Amino acid sequence: MATLKNVLPEEGAQDFHKLVRRAAVSAANNEAVADFADAIGSRNGISGYSYHTVPCVLQVWFGNAEDFAEGLQDIIKTGGDTDTAGAIYGGIVGSVYEFDNHQHLIPGRKKIA
Repeated sequence: MATLKNVLPEEGAQDFHKLVRRAAVSAANNEAVADFADAIGSRNGISGYSYHTVPCVLQVWFGNAEDFAEGLQDIIKTGGDTDTAGAIYGGIVGSVYEFDNHQHLIPGRKKIA
């Protein structure tokens, strides 16, 4: 959360910060992303509305930081705008991990020489 506050000051973005905190708590409680999505008003899966999509993706990432495939499966199983949510999730994971050092995040993936 400290990094989020550095990038996006809470003033003017209080609702978003609350959603990110809820996502962190939800992930810590091992709540299914579908249940979290429903709790924040995203019915029938993950909507394309940024205040639904981004917190849901963060909830998945917080809960699956070391298992990219599992997180992506959670997003797909939740339904809704899964291509957008999956793209955001992939972007977050890709920005955090160097591929060469974290190939284990994608089962069956082989390094191309």
